[in-house]
Formats: sequence, structure tokens, C-alpha cells
Amino acid sequence: MTFLNPFFLYFLPLATIPVILHILNKSRFKKVEFSSLQFLLELQNDVIKKLKLKQLLLLILRTLIIILFIMAFARPVIKTERSSLHVKQGQTLYLVVDNSFSMGKTSKGQTLMEQQIARIIPLLENSSFPANVRLIKTTSPGQFDYAELTRSAETVVEELTEVEVSSMNGDLIKTLNTIHKDIQKSKLVSPLIWVLSDFQKPDGDYTAELEAKISDLSEYQMLFFQAQFSEENYSIVEAIFPNQLLEINSPVSISTQTQNEGQSGQIPLGLFLEGERAGRSLLDFSDKNTQFSEFQFIPTSSGVLNGKLSLSDDNFLADNEHYFSVHIPEKIKLLLTVGEEEANYLQKAIQVNKSGLSLETVNRQEFAARDLYNFDVIILSQIEGINLDLITSYLEQGGGLLIIPGQDEDRQYYNQFARKNQLPIWTQTRSFSGDNYLKLGTIDEQHPIFQNIWKGQRKFNARFYRIPEFKSNNHQVIATYEQGQPFLMIPENNSQIVIMATNPSRSWSDIQFTGLFAPLVHRILTYLGGQKDFNYSYTIGDTISIGDFNIEDTQDLTITTPSAAEYIPGGEENKIFDKTQDPGIYKIYTRNQPVSAFAVNISKHEKKCEYLSNQDFEKLGSIYGSNLIFNKDKTQKQTTAGELSPWIFFLTLGLIFAETWLSQSE
Repeated sequence: MTFLNPFFLYFLPLATIPVILHILNKSRFKKVEFSSLQFLLELQNDVIKKLKLKQLLLLILRTLIIILFIMAFARPVIKTERSSLHVKQGQTLYLVVDNSFSMGKTSKGQTLMEQQIARIIPLLENSSFPANVRLIKTTSPGQFDYAELTRSAETVVEELTEVEVSSMNGDLIKTLNTIHKDIQKSKLVSPLIWVLSDFQKPDGDYTAELEAKISDLSEYQMLFFQAQFSEENYSIVEAIFPNQLLEINSPVSISTQTQNEGQSGQIPLGLFLEGERAGRSLLDFSDKNTQFSEFQFIPTSSGVLNGKLSLSDDNFLADNEHYFSVHIPEKIKLLLTVGEEEANYLQKAIQVNKSGLSLETVNRQEFAARDLYNFDVIILSQIEGINLDLITSYLEQGGGLLIIPGQDEDRQYYNQFARKNQLPIWTQTRSFSGDNYLKLGTIDEQHPIFQNIWKGQRKFNARFYRIPEFKSNNHQVIATYEQGQPFLMIPENNSQIVIMATNPSRSWSDIQFTGLFAPLVHRILTYLGGQKDFNYSYTIGDTISIGDFNIEDTQDLTITTPSAAEYIPGGEENKIFDKTQDPGIYKIYTRNQPVSAFAVNISKHEKKCEYLSNQDFEKLGSIYGSNLIFNKDKTQKQTTAGELSPWIFFLTLGLIFAETWLSQSE
């Protein structure tokens, strides 16, 4: 036997109160001498014995009442063996329904979700009601859709049949977390948890997280109803735009990942741009495997270019298309705040090929007054005196940043900003003189900044007299000095920032006088400017800030969904849009003129054809201590706890009535 509230057991010494009172009352009697014994002779021995017995019974009853009252509040439980296929009267049943996108696959005229609901209906009909039923969907894991004392199985079935398959992503871990918290809050002793799902396996440490949660719930009754789909189904899991320059008349690459869930075979994959076919590939699948393919297209005009990848029809059409929206910038707006000498050379480099670049130069005093969100790239050569929070906010909104260490830069001030934004740390500055100078070393020519930058033989004729050294760690180094120090870096997981470890001033280098400088600066700025508008791709259920799209005219904003429904974004700041409920291309209009677009797709998690394996379920079962998977041919029993408090309260009430009756008959 265990107790849910063992703290109340500390009050058990209070059970001695009736004994103490009995002893005290007995000691209050005083011996009085009578002159005659005539009344005592009338007192029979059996009457005295009955009186003593009644007093002893009252003492026992009063002591038991206190003990049982304390025990009831301590909530004792005992372990018993019960079937997990049967809901007991008064028991709490948690119904977890996976209504995510993948459960919409149809087999034999029913979706996977409908099939699983049909499996549990006979179990509900054979259960004992009334019972507490709490229904929760994996697409809204933080709340219960139904939580009431239910008097019949029909009511539960009605609630289940109203659940619809959603395009949203499901989260089983968060759903089980919500249930666990509710059990602890309600202090339930023996709840029953039924999970209806296909148990898709997302990226990351999902299996380990699920194992930990199963371990937390191992003392409760739990049963998994596994949905399986084995028919022919091919799915476009995701489309990836590798790092590249986005310019008119320059090739744009897109890579795709496609998976097969059922049989082997060949299936065509097509690329469509603005409704027109632009490419085709034939995928050859053998069993359940993954195919990768790559397409290229050349944008001939700036602005928004919408497209999709499409597979031919199979047994589940909803995962056969993937949408994308690429923005080819007409002008990349630059804000330059550097020293006078650096500004001179940078301006000249930008003006060499300024067709796609628009430049504005400010000093540090004027910088704070500028609306940074109107610029695609900011060029900084001295961070000291700049509002770091302003820069951080600008980066969070998708802006690009080129950092060129200034001649008089305070290294500590830069490192303060670097640590906040997880950038390479500036360790020291080394100087060289005369013929003792550094040259460029290795270069990653596969990176878009350097790809095909030379026509003919490569030339590294720049000389460097002063260099800042950085800790590269896991950051991407795309060019080095000849001794291995980083020359051009992109911080880890942040392609919006490029750090050039030199300065275009005579005391630092002569790179500004070489033929490399102008195309290199142009490539860097084009690369950073394209990252902001690279691929506006969102997932079903995302909330989008229209401020991310750098739209200057926000008057009369409307958004048209793929189904042609029109919405006006809400929210005070940046205009918030949260109607991302259908996959496809969403178009943004201002004053009835199209200004931008973005793609919304089904979550990659929901389109992956990967599920918990039999080995995974066996491991979960070993952690749980019993088989978790529903099997109608087996009587599945689990050791559960039953609470005794209600029975103790009834017994205590009976003893109180008995004590009252004996007291009145004294």
C-alpha cells in the first residue's frame, strides 16, 4: 500500500486524544463515603460490566474515526491487475487522436484516423459508464477538446467522429506532456491512456524523448493503436535551395528529397514555374528508399517567381506537391557606415557594377536615425558606438550584414557583439612590414561567392600588411590567408553575416587596387542581399509577420490564399497573418497590386515515410514494463493502482453514526 498524500500520516498521533480524554475523565472521580450501603446493594454486577464494555467500544470507535479520517486524506492506494481494454466505471480515459496530415492517407475507403477510431468503438461499447473521458488531438497538444463525465459510449463516439484530419503537424510528445501534467494536477490514481497514431518518426532525438515520456507514464495504464499504410505512395519531403547568388540571368538550383512508402517503381517528378513546365526527372525507387534530384532554372526578370515540384498520381495525392517562392531582387539596398578611406574604396567597388545595387552612406551619428529595415545589407567597419540591440533586431528580421574590421576598431567592443550573436571571436591583430606580407591561401570555389569568379587562371596577387585573427571553431571559412588564418567567414548557422578579415585601407592591404576586390565585394553583397528574400517557404500553421517581406507601401494590404480566399492581416506591429491553413502559394497585394508572395507547405515531419519500428516498440515496451501495442486477440492486463479513500470515507461515516447512537444510549 502506498499513499498519494503521505504528509497527513504525521497527524496519526491525534488518534490518542480519545484515550487521553478517557483517562482524564476517569481521574476526575473522587471517593465519597456513604453512611449506608443500601443503594450499592441494588447495583448488579452485570450492569457494571455492560457500562464498562460500552465505554470501551466508544473509546475504540472514536479512535478509529480519527485514524480513518486521517488515512482518507492521505489517500491510500493498493495495486491490482486490470485490463487495459476495458474502462471501469468512474475511471478516467485519455483519448489521444493523431489527426495530423499523415493520418489522412486512405485505405479501403477510410482514412487511417477513421480506421483507428473504428477499432476502439467496440472497446468503448463494452466499457462501464459513467466515466471521465478527456479527448486531445496531437495537432493541438496543449488543450483538451473534450473533458467531461460521460454517461454513455455513444457520446464518446459522437465526439470522435467529429474529429477531422488536419494539414497541421502532430506532436505526440507535447500531447503526452499535457496528459501527464493533468494526471498530476488531478492526482488521478489509475487513468487509462489510449493513443491512436501512425507514430511517425521526426528528426532529432524523438525516440529518446518518447522513451523518457513513456518512463514517466509507466505507472499508468497505456495502450497504442498503431495505424499502418503499406500501399504505393511517393512523397516530396522537402525542396532545398543551396546557398547561391540570386540574380537575373544567373542559374538558380533547387534540390529535392523524395521518399517511397510502399512498392518499388519509377515515377516522374516535374518542375513548374508560374504554371509552366520547366524541368522533368524520372525517379527510380527500389523498395522503401529515398531519391535526391536537382533542377536548375534561369530567372529572366526580377521580382517574385513562384513554382512547385510535382509527382505523378499515386494512392495519396496530398503529399505529391511542394511549393516554393523565390524573390529575385531588383535592387539590393545597401547602407554603408565605415571610415572615410574605407568608404572611398568600397563605393568605387560597388559602382563598378551597380546595376543591382543601391547605396546610401551614413556616419555613425546618423546610423541610429535610419530605418534599418528598409535596407537589405548593412556594411560596418567599426562597431564601437553602434547600437548593438538595433543590429541584432535587424538580423532577426532577415537583414544581411558585412563586417569589415575598422582601422581603429575596439576589439573588446566587437567581441561583446560577437558573443551575443555567436560570431567568431577576434583574438589579436598581427602586423607585417616591407616584403614580409601575407597573400591569400585556399579558397572554397564551390561557394557562390567564389563560384566562377575568375575567367581563366586564378590570381591571388593581393598583399596584406595587417590582419585581424579570428577563432574559426565551427564557423564556415570560405577563404584563408596563406598561413591558414581566416580571410572570409560565415558564422555557423547564420548565412546572413559575412566577416571579411581585412580592411580596404593602404595601411592594411592593397586588395582594393586588385581586380579581385570589386567582383568580390559585389558577390558578397549580392549573396547577403539574396539571403533575405531567398526562399519564402513556411509550414502549415505558421504565423507570419508581413514585416519580413520588406514591403514599403503597407496601405490596403490583403493576402490571397491558394483557394482564392482574401484576408486582411491583423496585428498592430508588422501586420500578422495566421491563416496558413492550406498548402500552396499565398500572394500579397497592396492597393490591389501584387507586391510579394510566399509558399506554404505541409510539415516535412508529416511527409516523411519514417515510423517507429517494431524494435522501437519493443524497447518502449521494456521501459513501460508491458506490451504497449493493441492486440485484439490478447487480454492485455496491467498492474494498476486503486484508491481506497472513497471506501474509507464511507466506513468513517458509518462509525460516526455508530458512535452517536452509543453515546445517546448511555
